[in-house]
Amino acid sequence: MRGLVGHIWLPNFYSSVEMKINESIFNDAILVVVKGHKILDISPGARGEGVRPGMTLRQARIACPGIDAIEYAPKRYVDFAEKVWEACATYSPAVEPLDETEAFIELSFCPNIIDALGELSRHVENIVGISPLYGIARCKLVARVLSGILQESRTKRFRRLTEHMISCKGRNIGANIVTDREKEFLEPLPVNLLWPLDRDVLSYLCRLGVSRIGELQRMEQSVLVDMFGQVGYVIRQYSLGMDYSRVLPVFPQNGVTFSKAFDPPVSDWHVLSATVTEGVSSSNKNPDVAYMAVRRLKIALECDNGNTVSRKKHLVKPVSMYGGLERICECLLKEIFESGDLNAPVGA
Repeated sequence: MRGLVGHIWLPNFYSSVEMKINESIFNDAILVVVKGHKILDISPGARGEGVRPGMTLRQARIACPGIDAIEYAPKRYVDFAEKVWEACATYSPAVEPLDETEAFIELSFCPNIIDALGELSRHVENIVGISPLYGIARCKLVARVLSGILQESRTKRFRRLTEHMISCKGRNIGANIVTDREKEFLEPLPVNLLWPLDRDVLSYLCRLGVSRIGELQRMEQSVLVDMFGQVGYVIRQYSLGMDYSRVLPVFPQNGVTFSKAFDPPVSDWHVLSATVTEGVSSSNKNPDVAYMAVRRLKIALECDNGNTVSRKKHLVKPVSMYGGLERICECLLKEIFESGDLNAPVGA
């Protein structure tokens, strides 16, 4: 399928990692992970005692006096999360984590999505001991709604809607799929499920009495623009299930390399500059490059006498804001020439 985005959610991630770290902790343990004053995650045993995420620790102790609390510490969980995202990257050219428990994955070039997600679920279960949940749609907005991570999407009514709208059930891998009719799918859902919108905007809409997305869909765009300015256009698009943001390729953490040997060795700037152009052109033909975010560039010249001279640049903005990939590489090459470090012809 083309033009598809997935959202993967790892429910009970933190408590499951704690069980992996400490093998003496079992599923029936009364365990919560606390971040600040709020409960971030709970074990299955704690759920049976009436404890819920979002409670304060004091509220949880009233419901279950014998509860064990573990303070959230990022270092305890980051390795497990990165292993999951690396596993996702074996099936997708672009994986964009939002935190340790959720990420967007590009699925447009996956030949068999159901089989791939089935295999991925088995990998994730081996890593953290839980089965992930997926939302699959033509945009990030709807995909994240479908995965069930949002509190408003965990009702029986929502589950009935997704079962009705699933267009490719496949195996029971915890995936809700909507590949068309996004507008109809969103229509009966609460406005709060338009998660990319600012909370102040959502609160204002609720105060106006707009509780369902369908009510937004029926409003004239000019009315929304009068009320919210330019944001009104965005509100209108989101209500129709239109989200043009792409999946940012944070994972896989890989790169593209181009190399060329010279026989005989060269010292001419124009030859090396032409090689940069050739390298950029070659890299752009790689289909994975379209999903990569360039964060670091390096040029290394191997001299005929055995020395290596190199320059690198870390990028904090999109390549286009630096004048393009070729321009950056030429600037690095120019730095090498102007430094005087080249004391022999270049062999490669």
